[in-house]
Amino acid sequence: MMNLARGATEPTLAPQISVLLIEDDIVDEMATLRAIANEALPYRVELARSVAAARRMLDLRRFDVILADFQLPDGNSFELMDVFGDQLVIFITGAWDEAAAARALRLGVHDYLIKDADRGYLKLLRYRVETALRQQRTERLLRDSEARLQAILDHAPASISAYDLAGNLILSNRHHAQLAAQTDETAQPELPVWDQTVAIDLERTLTHRDGTQRTYHTVHFPITDAAQRTQAVGAISVDITERKRAEQRIQNLAYYDALTGLPNRRLLQDRMQQAFASDARHGGHGAVFFIDLDHFKSLNDTLGHDHGDLLLVEVAMRLLACVRADDTVARIGGDEFVVMALGLDDVEAVAALQATTIGEKILAGISLPCQLGDHPHSVTPSIGITLFHGRELTLDEVIKRADVAMYEAKAAGRGTMRFFDAAMQTAKWKWMPA
Repeated sequence: MMNLARGATEPTLAPQISVLLIEDDIVDEMATLRAIANEALPYRVELARSVAAARRMLDLRRFDVILADFQLPDGNSFELMDVFGDQLVIFITGAWDEAAAARALRLGVHDYLIKDADRGYLKLLRYRVETALRQQRTERLLRDSEARLQAILDHAPASISAYDLAGNLILSNRHHAQLAAQTDETAQPELPVWDQTVAIDLERTLTHRDGTQRTYHTVHFPITDAAQRTQAVGAISVDITERKRAEQRIQNLAYYDALTGLPNRRLLQDRMQQAFASDARHGGHGAVFFIDLDHFKSLNDTLGHDHGDLLLVEVAMRLLACVRADDTVARIGGDEFVVMALGLDDVEAVAALQATTIGEKILAGISLPCQLGDHPHSVTPSIGITLFHGRELTLDEVIKRADVAMYEAKAAGRGTMRFFDAAMQTAKWKWMPA
């Protein structure tokens, strides 16, 4: 081994660059070593004069640079490609054609020098080595940067991808691959026509291969070059299924009764306001049925609140079975339910007959015997009914009238129904808006 490093170290090169010189011609070997010494290059040079010797050395260690003569006594340097690996290799040869040079570069050789009679190629040696080392460092930094970027992308809690303008995938992360494998649809659906200079947001629901559906918030955005020309389209998709479910749970708590799942007082008010506005535009009557279960307190006192809850759930299901899909069934508290029926006739007398039919159906449906756990039970409702037409009455007035009529039904012996009329106006009103 020869250490020919003397003089100042080049600022662009790391000190003590390890070099393997594979050369069988002693004259060319000495000329190369002299050129290294004359240039005071910081090369720590080791020598090999055959394919076999080079293989033994390369099996033991790595080198920063390998300067390899092509033709050797026992073969040529192509036979060492398997042990060169990703090390920086520069071929030096005196008898080489373009086909051999192309093959060398294709196999991973970084550069080559052609020997000439006056050894002018040695004047290029330093430049070629420095250039190759800089290129190798740049490539290594780029690979390291790409590896760091890929690690970041793979650990991001989102599906990330990019497609060129021909629709070819050019970048993706682990979550994108998983999403593509889990869904029957492509991970990134065909984009609609859009201005590719701006980002767009959308929500989409994908069906997974196990039959489950999950909701994703996706942002598509342009990827531009230095001249701000769009070269690709990126996409980031975040699974928002749990967030949507949480929002739905919050929505349910705000607008639905926790026990029965029916709309609560707040949602009932919203739907009544919509119904008033619709009736004002299109005509027709609506009807409100205020329903209170008879002797419900006695049931709770004798069998307990668990059985009372079972009865409330049963009544809710029976009410839903008695009305049309467009009607609203709500529980507004305790054992009190409200049914709002829409689309009744323009003529009040006809609408009253239609409401009577609905009321009788509700009365009969609730009054059927039921089983509460191990206990058979029968319950009757008292039902108060009032009609409304557009905005002639306020929401509170409609509910109060139905409430008053319900008390008249209780006063009449329970298990019956009554319509509101003007004579009831002086009765006590207990409806209190939410």
